[in-house]
Amino acid sequence: MNLERLLLSFLTVIVGIIAVLLYIGLTGAYCPQAEVPPACYSPGGEPLMAPRLGLRIGPPWTIGGPYDIVSAPRSIDYAINLFRGYVSDIGDDLKISEVIEFQHSFYAVVVERDTGVGAFELLLWKGNWKVMPEPGPSIMWNLKYGMKVVHAIGRYKPGISSERARQVAIGSLSSLFPGFNVSLEEVIPFYGYYLIYYSANRSIRGIMSVNAFTEQVWYHTWHGHFIRMKQLDGES
Repeated sequence: MNLERLLLSFLTVIVGIIAVLLYIGLTGAYCPQAEVPPACYSPGGEPLMAPRLGLRIGPPWTIGGPYDIVSAPRSIDYAINLFRGYVSDIGDDLKISEVIEFQHSFYAVVVERDTGVGAFELLLWKGNWKVMPEPGPSIMWNLKYGMKVVHAIGRYKPGISSERARQVAIGSLSSLFPGFNVSLEEVIPFYGYYLIYYSANRSIRGIMSVNAFTEQVWYHTWHGHFIRMKQLDGES
């Protein structure tokens, strides 16, 4: 009996350790000494060489965030401040061009100051107020700031034009919303894909991405319904 209890206790400890490790792995966060705002940093692993700076700063999901403030008011301006804190840790040559409030989250587009090309996308969940990389193309298709970093500058050139990306998007949306009047609100070029805001019957429905080489379509389905957008192009 004592042996069985000892074995059970040992297994309980092991399961607890595994649960903690899984939590860290899934949330990508652990919290050092608090700052203003309090910062939680992703473990990330070995940083990649960033072609744009020639420094070992790593891609967005390995540095500077996610920020974690649970008790804050849920305003779009507060979300913008959190996004700015995240971006400022990465580099001065980046800025937030716009922030969208959705039902479940806030969403930010980060662009390069000198080129205006999209760098990466950020997500802030309303449930926990953590800023993190937007899942999907921002990480998987991004040739400059994502997992598939390409060191040769010429490789950044897209395989399809923005007009072709529009055609692909409209074709996909027409199949998704049969009988609806679908349209594209904005098409933003990124390194490896195009980001698109789409509408159906004159109402913004969400975000989609079109791969600039394979024409694969990716819908960002986790945000919930659209609430409002704030453009920040004229701000620093």
